[in-house]
Amino acid sequence: MIEPINLINRKLKSDFFKKFSFVLFANLTTKCILFLVYYILAKDLTIVDYGRLILILSTVTLLNNISSLGLNVSITKFSSLYKKEGTLHKITQLFSTTFINIHFLVVALLLFLFLFEREISNFLFKEFNPVLVRYCGLGLLFSIFGNMYLGLYTGLQEFKKYFYISVVPVVVSLLLVLIVNWYNIFTIRSITIIFVLSPLSIVPLLLLWGDFKYISLNYNTHILKEIYSFSKWISLQSFLLIIQSKLDTYLLAYFTNPQEVSYYDIAFKIQGLFLFVAGSYNTVLLPRYTSITDNTELRQYTSKTIRLSILISICLVMVVIVAPFFLTLLFGDKYNSSVIPLRIMLFSLIPHIWIFPFNGALLAKGKSKSFFIAVLLQLLANVFCSFFLLPILGAIGASISYLLVNVIALSNSLFYYNKFVRNDQGSISL
Repeated sequence: MIEPINLINRKLKSDFFKKFSFVLFANLTTKCILFLVYYILAKDLTIVDYGRLILILSTVTLLNNISSLGLNVSITKFSSLYKKEGTLHKITQLFSTTFINIHFLVVALLLFLFLFEREISNFLFKEFNPVLVRYCGLGLLFSIFGNMYLGLYTGLQEFKKYFYISVVPVVVSLLLVLIVNWYNIFTIRSITIIFVLSPLSIVPLLLLWGDFKYISLNYNTHILKEIYSFSKWISLQSFLLIIQSKLDTYLLAYFTNPQEVSYYDIAFKIQGLFLFVAGSYNTVLLPRYTSITDNTELRQYTSKTIRLSILISICLVMVVIVAPFFLTLLFGDKYNSSVIPLRIMLFSLIPHIWIFPFNGALLAKGKSKSFFIAVLLQLLANVFCSFFLLPILGAIGASISYLLVNVIALSNSLFYYNKFVRNDQGSISL
């Protein structure tokens, strides 16, 4: 009995566990506060208005992800490598180059919103409401900083800063939601403004830490070539992943009604409370994977992470049984139609958890093309299933599609891991 206890103690004192615990706590805090915010919104707004609000916020997230197109992953990877090499001046050049590139995309997206605001408004809200479309543009403009710095702090493994950058904006959102609720000005417009402005709350932190030093006009074309060489497939993958991840929400709105969007989103939000464990796990794994340069070490590290994935999967099976009762406890009968989608989506997390070890190894090998192929297959499967399932099953059909795309992603990761990692020898060249 003494040896297992000593082993557990060593694991608990390890650097990996400390970092994992810190990121886990950051993600747990963020998820819990966001869930509380959405709980207030879901309780106080009608099901139709809540569905419309989710469409607005989904559009902001969609635009934000398109503007980065995998470049934040490049920040994480190369800042981790530059730190290991001791070439810290290149981190500033990396961040500045990426910052300028992202802003070119942001300007293009804002112009797109301005030119097609009528069509976008009619598609999302079934009416012409250009003000809400413009709020989406402001939300994009104000939120890109946070995502870039999260990528940077992950690569540098500065997880205390990662914690504050993650938590402060959602705390501000919660406080503002409580204020507008107290003063009885609880409308879609007021809530949208809150979500648009809350990302700016990280500015005082960046000033305090002096981390605006990473933003300059120091544009480095050599680093740009390195980023492009690594991220060209990541960018394509990210673009498809962005479309695929929001496809269910938009197609639900198109084929059904805002109520089905609400049922699906409530299930997705509760599932997100458990997804934070996977996110924390992956955040800590990523810098370690990207710094490995030997195949033998890579396979050994992947084996360790697979054992942890097994443990997390066992816990998730128990969660699938208990979580729907949690939904009824929170909302009563109002969101009973979310119970079956929630069960399906929680079960979908099991293949999702298993993806991380294999994708981390493929990322270390520079095989980012495999991610693009995975998302392309997921997108095609999602579109096919959505056109057949959503008009008939609504939110349940969207959840079945969500399960399928996770199974496809895991199958793809296993195939390419066996091809490029398991049977390969020697050092890694990017």
